[in-house]
Amino acid sequence: MIEPSPTGPAGRSFRAALWAVACAAACSSAGRGTKAPEGAATQMQAEAYVARAIRSSPEGFILFPSVRAERVYERPALQRIAQTLRPQAAACFANRAIETLQRREAPGGVVYEHAPEGQAKIRVRIGPDGAVLRSEILESGFEDEGMESCLLQILDRVRWPPNRQGHVHYVDVVYWVSLGPNKFAHTKILRDRIRREQAAAAIRGKKCLRGRVPPGRYPVDATVLLDRDGRTIAARLDTHRLPEKAAHCLVAAVETVRGPADPASFVRPVGVHLGFTVTTDGAVAADDEDWLALLRAEERARARARRAEREGLDLHGRAPRPAAPTSVVGASPATGPAGGTAASTEATGATGVEPTPEATPAGDTATTAAPAKPADPPPTGGPLPLSGLRGRRAAPAKPPHGP
Repeated sequence: MIEPSPTGPAGRSFRAALWAVACAAACSSAGRGTKAPEGAATQMQAEAYVARAIRSSPEGFILFPSVRAERVYERPALQRIAQTLRPQAAACFANRAIETLQRREAPGGVVYEHAPEGQAKIRVRIGPDGAVLRSEILESGFEDEGMESCLLQILDRVRWPPNRQGHVHYVDVVYWVSLGPNKFAHTKILRDRIRREQAAAAIRGKKCLRGRVPPGRYPVDATVLLDRDGRTIAARLDTHRLPEKAAHCLVAAVETVRGPADPASFVRPVGVHLGFTVTTDGAVAADDEDWLALLRAEERARARARRAEREGLDLHGRAPRPAAPTSVVGASPATGPAGGTAASTEATGATGVEPTPEATPAGDTATTAAPAKPADPPPTGGPLPLSGLRGRRAAPAKPPHGP
């Protein structure tokens, strides 16, 4: 599980990734989901406002200051606090989801259940110096108690603006979160991308098994959580037969999986399937390893062909040779004014009439040139086209040998 550490490069990168997650749809509303309704809103109006905000975004905070607190805290300050809370709450959700989500096969495809989704209303009591005195849950729709305790912890750490009156104020905080939409679920785009990504992850994870497991077949099922940009923010191994060190090493390889970007999403669970074959001499082969190598070779060949077409080069990256000048078969360098040769003028005489075959003396050879030999077809060269070869893979019964 990835911990949202407040310091260190790992913590900073995790907070940056979760900030991208948290700003999926609600950040585009220009703070619409971070302030209370204008004027003296009734309880019904406030509930309707919250309902609209929840429908417009998979997660977010809304702060409802009390009447006295509204006179003390400026709205821009409350908006900044709400935006500061969002990546921390997203870390709570991601850490809980990677533990609680369960994968289930359904008629329409794989579905994920037991996500720590829900909403809660929490009252935060603030002292004159801006420190939180107490946080308590007024209403909660979270079935996961871990989400509630995590939210209380991050609210207790908030520093609010101090007030000079020396009074204690309270602010009601409404937070909601769900997995959000996933337009690529059960699509060929996602399947093709994940197959490629999991093959690359398996190749990177070969070192995790080398020298740590006996010969045999090792299938591994994993779950990753993707953010709106397609990056993995949390990962876990679901089923495997690996020792602890090998499993931890393999989680790091799985965390490199990337998916298609989906700006409207929040957190997307995706299943990853790896397979390894360890031979008696200790060599490790990954499933789809040969397929990925062939796919990359095909992409390089297409890239070379596009570059050659763009720059006028052959498939080897060389400029084509200029064509040699052609000449008329049997012609003499000396030509007459009408384009005929001196030999043809001498043969036809002054009249310019070409003699017929019957006028040719017996025993003399014909002066007409032999018919030209057809030119040879241009040589074929360049790399062999790889289209139609995609999808080949090594037979599992004959694992590759060697280091």
